[in-house]
Amino acid sequence: MKRLFLLIISVAFLGCSDDDNNDTGGAPLSIDPAIVGEWVATDIIGQTNLPDCLSSEKLKFRLSGKFYHTVVTGYTPCTSSTYEGTYTVNNDIITLDSPGGVPLQYKILSLSATKLQLRVHFSQPNLPVTEYTKQ
Repeated sequence: MKRLFLLIISVAFLGCSDDDNNDTGGAPLSIDPAIVGEWVATDIIGQTNLPDCLSSEKLKFRLSGKFYHTVVTGYTPCTSSTYEGTYTVNNDIITLDSPGGVPLQYKILSLSATKLQLRVHFSQPNLPVTEYTKQ
């Protein structure tokens, strides 16, 4: 009987999957999975003469609500900085909160499995739209 009990317990533990790769950190899974992943800037809509450094701009969203944002800080030569923190999505507004920083808000204009279009969310409607491609 003890052998049967040990066999059942062993199978139960071996059958459990490793959830560490989900990076949920205990957060509820209410985030749209389409936004989760790594996005690389590929276009600034309506702008010509795009900088060569544009593809250095990246957004990485985790299912846990954590983000990493690599922004271009200089174009000659190309330099960038990476910020991290948490993000929330409320309707079509995504808010990036980083420790010690001012929250950034973007309006999600378009989101598909492979494309994301964001505009900095201010009261001015004619700010540039950055298009990202999912990697």
